[in-house]
Amino acid sequence: MKFSVDPKELTKALRLLARKQPGTPRRDVDVQITATTDGVVFQSNQTTAFVTAQVAVAGACVVSREILAKLLATYPKDQPITLEVSEGKLRMGRMRIPVRNQFLSRENTKYKD
Repeated sequence: MKFSVDPKELTKALRLLARKQPGTPRRDVDVQITATTDGVVFQSNQTTAFVTAQVAVAGACVVSREILAKLLATYPKDQPITLEVSEGKLRMGRMRIPVRNQFLSRENTKYKD
């Protein structure tokens, strides 16, 4: 999975997903990221956020929402950030964070010759 996204939009999405839903005992600590040809979908705490992005390779993964948010805060907000998942790690710039689950998408078959 590989995509480039506006850091301001990604920050807004992660803030939205951090809220605990009424009737649930606690917040989810993970966020599921799904990259498709249309954009990127983030899911956590029974909430879904869609962010437009340039997706190079479709796929999905599950990462820690808090670690991703802290890592995102260290990057400048004026230029797009590229996130890439491979070999069990999500890479953002030179930093890597562990991925709990990683899935490839069937959409990737469209890009092969």
